Amino acid sequence: MAGGDAAPELDTIKVYLAWLLGDRPTYCLEADTTVTGAVVRWLREGAGIIARDDELGELADSVPDAGGLVFVPAFTGLNVPYDVRGARGSILGLTLGHTRAHVARAFLDSIGLQVGAILDEIDARTGVRVARLKVGGGLSDSDTACAIQADWLGIPVLRSSFRETTARAAALLAGLGAGFWEREAELPPLPGETRVFEPRIDGDRRAEGRAEWRRAVDAVTSWAGR
Repeated sequence: MAGGDAAPELDTIKVYLAWLLGDRPTYCLEADTTVTGAVVRWLREGAGIIARDDELGELADSVPDAGGLVFVPAFTGLNVPYDVRGARGSILGLTLGHTRAHVARAFLDSIGLQVGAILDEIDARTGVRVARLKVGGGLSDSDTACAIQADWLGIPVLRSSFRETTARAAALLAGLGAGFWEREAELPPLPGETRVFEPRIDGDRRAEGRAEWRRAVDAVTSWAGR
């Protein structure tokens, strides 16, 4: 997000100066979700729902949906855009028909639903609408996880086969600053292939899932204020 001399003020989304090229500053928005990697560890070590991290996507893909479960992984509170530090993790809608696969699926759903709420907040506060999302990190190795994110976000999710994107970006910016490249247009393209995950569900189903998520967040927030 390019800006002028000053970054916009947001309540729960942090704004940082990302880099300065010439006299043109570029700002970045940072929004913290609830824990994800730690929840995967809890699913493996604490709850015994998975035996290996890479089993999560495979298990979630074994069911068509979460069967009405909503997993709010607020183990350390709810962050952006809710900012409820006293909230705690909850799984709502459990019945005797649910299995560990439904729990795995509900957790992956929760990531997309949280990110969707963050993108909506950014849009409402800044007018910046994200048209596609580039992902990285351990969970992005799962095709199922990426596909679920695309479903709930309603936009394409892109995953590059080249993993060291942060280090590469720093090197390219250093090259621009040192004059190795004179213009951004001269920067080499990202190596490797990029896989695109397109949304598979319709808008009505997406709206229904987001409404369920909001009700679950309201319940968790209410419990936090007991």
